[in-house]
Amino acid sequence: PRLCDLADDKVEIVLLSPLPYENEALHYYYSMLQAAGVRAPESRVVVLVPENNKRLPGHMSLAKHVLCSARLMRALAAVVRGKAAYIVPGVVGPEEQMLAARLNLPILGPEPRVALALGTKSGAKSIVEAADAVAPVGAHNIRSVGDLYGALARLVAEYPEYPRWLVKLDTEHSSRGHAFLDVRKLAAVEEVLKSPDAIELQDPERLATEVARELDEGGGKRIKVLNAHVYPDWAAYSRAIESVGCCIEAVPADVVGGVTANV
Repeated sequence: PRLCDLADDKVEIVLLSPLPYENEALHYYYSMLQAAGVRAPESRVVVLVPENNKRLPGHMSLAKHVLCSARLMRALAAVVRGKAAYIVPGVVGPEEQMLAARLNLPILGPEPRVALALGTKSGAKSIVEAADAVAPVGAHNIRSVGDLYGALARLVAEYPEYPRWLVKLDTEHSSRGHAFLDVRKLAAVEEVLKSPDAIELQDPERLATEVARELDEGGGKRIKVLNAHVYPDWAAYSRAIESVGCCIEAVPADVVGGVTANV
């Protein structure tokens, strides 16, 4: 997405990559940009790769790889010298701050302690909540399986019209940490959903207690984890909840709207 900034003729981009780009991939990006009206994108993009990338441990961040590559640091300093440059990191941490200090460049991003607190799914929901913006019904900052069961029971009792609830691990991405609860599989809710009158007359506290009991007895069977390759069973998913936390979102029975933008 940063390559789209090349739409401004005055912009130049330095891409730092842990591995070399294939020429075919670069040509593809350039042709897409040219088709969108970007002039001479290949002359305004520099791709740099740490020379020590194969010798450094794979778990190290890209910023750390760059800091450990003297030749690349010299090349970066030369490329940005005398220009109004800034760093756009994926994640802001101490190593990104160190890189910015070494290059004497500002970072487009929050301080690490702020990014750590607000860069999770629950953190983002806290921002939306503070802004009083429209958001899906749900709960966040859940730190244990017991808290998850309690929050689900309360939400199901308060909003029995929602057929499904989505659980999201706070630090995962691309739906890797998603699981869901189908409330129609809960015996306590089955009777309530049989008629609109039953929904109106049900006692939320009693229903919440019954749902909580069902989840305590067999939550691992009722909550389905979507990515079995990453979390092969409920025990693995539970450990992740205890480690990083999670949030809950209601899934409506029908599409209630769509994302739109004035382009």
